[in-house]
Amino acid sequence: MSSASTPARLLALLSAGVLALALAACSSSAPTAESSSAEPAPVETVEPAEPTAEDIEGRWCPTPESAATEGCVTIALPNAVYDDAVTVELSEPVAGDPADGFAFSTPGAPFGTYFPAGFEIPGGTPDYYPGADLPDQDRIWNGQTGALLLRATPPEITAANCADVSGSAALAGWSGELPAAPSAMWDIRDTMGWAAETYDACTALSWIVVPLTDCCLGGYPFAVMLFHEGEFAGMATEEIYGRFPEVARVADDELTITWSWVPDGGSNAGPYDTATSTFTWDDEVVRTGDLPPVSF
Repeated sequence: MSSASTPARLLALLSAGVLALALAACSSSAPTAESSSAEPAPVETVEPAEPTAEDIEGRWCPTPESAATEGCVTIALPNAVYDDAVTVELSEPVAGDPADGFAFSTPGAPFGTYFPAGFEIPGGTPDYYPGADLPDQDRIWNGQTGALLLRATPPEITAANCADVSGSAALAGWSGELPAAPSAMWDIRDTMGWAAETYDACTALSWIVVPLTDCCLGGYPFAVMLFHEGEFAGMATEEIYGRFPEVARVADDELTITWSWVPDGGSNAGPYDTATSTFTWDDEVVRTGDLPPVSF
């Protein structure tokens, strides 16, 4: 062995020793099974946010007992837009404790007081309003017009609660899915009165027929909303037809709708021509049959 190679061997030995010490230090500092079983950090609870006046934003519809006829309204501060396209500007709310509500007004008149869910209307609803307060829901109460608006949120439906979901809640929650009205606006408030007779969240197919607010003759348009197990499944047809349609249940998953119209040369006293379509649920609504020749 030459003397020139000795320093190199010493250097290699020293490097190996340093590396071994470093590895030993790392292994000694690594967590052991015992040290990893420390108590988990406590879960920090988050308190729900305090209701604010800005929570009034969203879509609202009147209860059947409401006296006002303005229909549903969508609020995006500072504007409130009704379904007939009438827009009003809301004032800055009168801020206060959520238990007292948040009062909004329009130029020259009160718009209503927003009460978040969980807070009762102080003193309840007055005698001239035939309904009752609904403190489990967000509300806007207008004592001047006798109107109580509820937040229009589609209900959560399960097999366990389907029998308890009301037609009025479904109509309000999905009223924003209605097509643009040919004139005036869809009569959500009055429709709530009979929605329970045709809406059934426990069946494969159910329906709600919605007229216009100015509907007084059979020739005015009607919309037919379809529901699958309570969830909105679309309009029966893309087109809107006149005269109140006759809807009949054939089976849990099958309906028929018959439309009528005045034939050429006829009169509103009848007789009428008719067209019938069948609607079946097959992972979606499937329509077969005939439709009226003229729509709105």
